[in-house]
Amino acid sequence: MEKKITVSQRTMSEHAYQIMSDYIFNGTWEPGKSIKIRDTAKLLNTSEMPVREAVRMLVEHGLAIHRPHRGAVVTRLSLQELHDFYKVRILLEAEAARLGAENISSKDLDIMDKYWLELEQAIATGDSLKALNIDSEFLTTLYNSCGNNVLVDQIHSLWNRVQPYKVLWARSSLQSGLFSWKNKPKILKAAKQHDGELASQITVESLSDAVKSMEKMITD
Repeated sequence: MEKKITVSQRTMSEHAYQIMSDYIFNGTWEPGKSIKIRDTAKLLNTSEMPVREAVRMLVEHGLAIHRPHRGAVVTRLSLQELHDFYKVRILLEAEAARLGAENISSKDLDIMDKYWLELEQAIATGDSLKALNIDSEFLTTLYNSCGNNVLVDQIHSLWNRVQPYKVLWARSSLQSGLFSWKNKPKILKAAKQHDGELASQITVESLSDAVKSMEKMITD
């Protein structure tokens, strides 16, 4: 029977995740490093259960992967993979933004407004993962309006593949004070004007800026 995680254990797990993800982002844990549950629990002065849950969260967010007989290891990020993934993101999302803005309903515009308010709150509290999830819902609302389910499915599949890069970008953006979500109200305004070309242009600029930011983080 699967053990239930209590509120206190969840808080401990989230704390462990925060520290472990910091180790990954600041280079203390290099790509390919094996994450040992017992050793990490000793390092963090906690029990093994919250560390196991924190490792699960690292894997879920793409910051670690499971390897046979090695457990979880830190994910390797590469410039080539970054460029390849984001070239495709730009192609797909620019088209989805264009069609979505041209066809979006007033109801979905209200939903985007709600998500933008929630995103501002998450940014204000420095919760990068929550902000990233809200950002995905914001964009999904726009993209779903494009009328092409295959296109939206491909975008979501690609988002799963680039999750480690998105997490890196979101965390670093908030920590540096350079709020990279500044283009979201511009996209929202373009959608309200049903200006597909402008929404597409802003989407390209936003993703291109993200690539430039991540290039520096990966090579530093």
